[in-house]
Amino acid sequence: MRKKKVVYIVWGSPRTRAKELSKKFNARLYGVFFSFPLPVVLRYLISTIKSLLILIREKPDYIIAQVPPIFLPFVVYIYSLFFGGKYLLDVHSGEIIDKKWRYFQPLRKFLFRRAFLILMHNSSNFNKIKNWKVNALVLNDPIPIPPDVKSEKLCNNCKEVVFISTFGIDEPFNECLGAANILKKKNGNKWLFIFTGDYKSAKFLQKHKDIIFKNKDIIFTGFVNYDKYWSILKGADVIVSLNKRKDVITCGLWEGVALEKPVVTNNYGCIEELFGDALIYTSNDAIAIANAVRNAFLKRSIIKKKIKDRKIEIEKRWREVFSMILNSMEKK
Repeated sequence: MRKKKVVYIVWGSPRTRAKELSKKFNARLYGVFFSFPLPVVLRYLISTIKSLLILIREKPDYIIAQVPPIFLPFVVYIYSLFFGGKYLLDVHSGEIIDKKWRYFQPLRKFLFRRAFLILMHNSSNFNKIKNWKVNALVLNDPIPIPPDVKSEKLCNNCKEVVFISTFGIDEPFNECLGAANILKKKNGNKWLFIFTGDYKSAKFLQKHKDIIFKNKDIIFTGFVNYDKYWSILKGADVIVSLNKRKDVITCGLWEGVALEKPVVTNNYGCIEELFGDALIYTSNDAIAIANAVRNAFLKRSIIKKKIKDRKIEIEKRWREVFSMILNSMEKK
């Protein structure tokens, strides 16, 4: 039987989940994005044309479309009407919980009901659509495989805390900065706080750069390549990955778990359901974050063992679900 051809399309720069899933599906991954700003309508129009050209050229049996935005699945649906093929939707949390996409609920339900399969990130998101009469299941992020790079310690005598950040408005940057200041006051120069991500794109940060960037205990890495990023994570004593949107499981969380590092993350039900006591949970409050970081560092050896055990369980369940998906695709 001919092997099914799969294409994975993202309107944006593909991140960890898309990269890992495309490998698992043996799919060709396409990121449709622009390195310069464009008006929204023009950006979507050009993305539509590019996506159609990709699909017409590739002629896939299955198309995996990442949402948001919901307009990408609409383009895929139109293609499938004329040229055939089935589509799966990899639904990120923002599509379900962000207010700006709520106006497209009728279109969303229409496209979801015609999809071959809907892949939801976590049980909370799944519960929001389970009554829509759609073929959906929970497929959490595959635990990424870190590249073979050496760990990089930026301070040999410090407790290094890496805050994984994109400096988006949905991340508690000010609270994390406040937590760093609290820890510094209580423990002097024994801590080093590292913020990853392209800080130059954060306008709010530029207003305070003269104060923040002169602090020797805080380092902003700026944009770094893939291997450099992982080497910094490998050198961390504690990894912090937080989000203000409820029931979001961040990519940074999965990266920390992959390295079996103590991870401080949000006390959201869907995360605790998946990881149990293998992570350190906190609210988005400076004092709570500081306490969680301190707790994670003190319990790092215990946490490492718990994460290792939890990873085995998660990966076993993931393989079972993914195998079921592949079998259903081969039968069609």
